[in-house]
Amino acid sequence: KPVACLRALGMSWAPKILVAVAAIVIASVLYDNNNPESVGFDWTRPPAADAVHDKSWVRTTEHFTSRGSQIEAWVYRPTSTAQPPPLVIMAPPLGLQKDFGMEKFASRFASRGLAVLLFDYRFFGGSEGEPRNFVSTSRQQEDWHAAIRYACNVTSPSLDGVNPRKIALWGAGLSGGHLIAVAADQANVKNENISAIVLQAPQVDGFATVMHGLQGPHVRSSRDALLLAVLGIKDLVLSFFGRNHYIPLASSSKLAIMHTVESDQYPSLAPSTPRGGWANKVPARTGVELIFYRPILKADQMPFPALVIYGEDDSLSPASAVERAASYMKHAELVKRPGGHISALFGKEADQVAEIEADFLVKHLLASKQ
Repeated sequence: KPVACLRALGMSWAPKILVAVAAIVIASVLYDNNNPESVGFDWTRPPAADAVHDKSWVRTTEHFTSRGSQIEAWVYRPTSTAQPPPLVIMAPPLGLQKDFGMEKFASRFASRGLAVLLFDYRFFGGSEGEPRNFVSTSRQQEDWHAAIRYACNVTSPSLDGVNPRKIALWGAGLSGGHLIAVAADQANVKNENISAIVLQAPQVDGFATVMHGLQGPHVRSSRDALLLAVLGIKDLVLSFFGRNHYIPLASSSKLAIMHTVESDQYPSLAPSTPRGGWANKVPARTGVELIFYRPILKADQMPFPALVIYGEDDSLSPASAVERAASYMKHAELVKRPGGHISALFGKEADQVAEIEADFLVKHLLASKQ
């Protein structure tokens, strides 16, 4: 209807489209229907998780600060090492938390003699920040740098007994994409404490992901793409007034940030009582930001040894984009696995993938301990 009205005014197509989109956004902002799926949810700081003792490691809850917000982390310390163990810093994939199965990888690394710092991004899990479930690529990169500073602080009392000069970074999905940019930044400041990087099904190129989605089994129509953009702009406008418009994080049947054949598996990864509360939704502006997020452009600036594991049928991190990013890196070991994005993290492939990653980390962190 807006375009039809503008056609009657004799306007050319480009202004018509811009004005039509602006009209739709303004109308949607003014008419906020407050349906349950579009509104956020409250956060209450969860109590610190009790220490967990295993025969080969102990897990405690620790905190550090990122841009004034308290970040919650689980620290795994191996119990059978004579020397201070190297440290692996880990963060969850897009829209998830550390209690969504990340423990399987952290405990595997700890059982091999490596300490682990597994943290929640701001706005998720036990970490502070509102609106909840807000995915911001720039803020999440800041959280990574804060975690690295925390780990490299040799006087940090909560990390006593950990070797701050032998560090590896581990990221899956969007976190893997972050690490390309974070590692390049750390190289620029000459951080010599980082010894290795693990990228699991990294999301390296938002534009490539969108194009892959338009051609895949669950084709996103141009109408859906336009609606996603409109809702993203609406959410951005509302954010200036302290409000947000949420849409599903993952769904194969509804308009969502992740709309692929694997999307319906994503919400099922949540535990029965997620830390801090969690819902399968994020502020809509996340979708707009992710389209233009391209850490692949910094892949050639990453000098650290990197293990890049990806699935040949990944519908969220296209194999061709991951392979292209790895080809730009100076020291990348590329491992293709059967399956898709989810199976490597939580499916039948997860145990094998965790063991491959543990072998790589032990090789680069324990083979020549300092």
